[in-house]
Amino acid sequence: MTPEERIKELSDFKKSLVEMTEEQLRELAAKLIEDCGYKGFKSGGAMVSEKHSGFVINYDKVKR
Repeated sequence: MTPEERIKELSDFKKSLVEMTEEQLRELAAKLIEDCGYKGFKSGGAMVSEKHSGFVINYDKVKR
């Protein structure tokens, strides 16, 4: 694939993201998190839910 073809492909992908609804974007983000193996991942008092990867849980009662 040439650089020009790759740029066009990415441009088309960006356009499709812009047209997505907020709910579709949330579902996509949750799927990406799950596919990357971050379900249940913990960091700094927060964790990705083990049940639903679209939710982040404040498990250590950390304040901002």
